[in-house]
Amino acid sequence: MLLDKILDEWDVDCNIDRNHLDLESIKIPQLTAKYLRYYSHEKLKLEQLEIDFKELKQQKLEFFTQGANSETISKGWELPAKGVVLNKEAPNYLDADKEIKETILHIAYQKEKVEAIKTILTSVSNRSFQIKNSIEFMRFHAGLS
Repeated sequence: MLLDKILDEWDVDCNIDRNHLDLESIKIPQLTAKYLRYYSHEKLKLEQLEIDFKELKQQKLEFFTQGANSETISKGWELPAKGVVLNKEAPNYLDADKEIKETILHIAYQKEKVEAIKTILTSVSNRSFQIKNSIEFMRFHAGLS
């Protein structure tokens, strides 16, 4: 799921209808379930991306320091112009590798989604306090405090 889609849904879900605070209160468990499902799903995707990244990084390290094999040839990987590099030079080549950089950006995007959903869940958790404060304000405003 795209981050923008999650945020667009939250733009709709975050609204509290002050004329129906009772119904808004009842919606809290539904919103919690919805965004908890999103959180769990996206968190697991993040874990998988991080595991895949570690594997890719190890494969690239071996590729840069030991040379090509049938698997890396089938992936279309190319050694630097100078050929196989020394172990101490490998981190520089890993940092500059296009596939490594794309994977790092993908992981960063996934982390941003997880953090956004986590923030939404915190807001949903605080929703009952917001509703209670609205009720107290309406009572105060009506002179019923």
